Amino acid sequence: MKANHPAAVLYSDQLRRHADFYWPGGDSKAEPKGETGCGELRKSLDAGRGVLATTPELCGMAGVKIASFKRDARIHDKHHRITIFEFGKRTGNPG
Repeated sequence: MKANHPAAVLYSDQLRRHADFYWPGGDSKAEPKGETGCGELRKSLDAGRGVLATTPELCGMAGVKIASFKRDARIHDKHHRITIFEFGKRTGNPG
């Protein structure tokens, strides 16, 4: 993300802590809850920022899979397969 999407915002409940450590200065947020969170997401899209998430749908918009990776299942038993989705104009979403 640092190299390919440095100005993006990452919405992820499961990777937020890791993003804060491995992407210092990056913008990571919890997944939007309710209209307030969705309004913030739409503002990011309207501003032309890249929006990434670990869930395929946010605020009624579908993302496009751009990356997928595995982590050691012995350590990350619940979240050992991670997929990153991109949202925005390139994906055909309004915004």
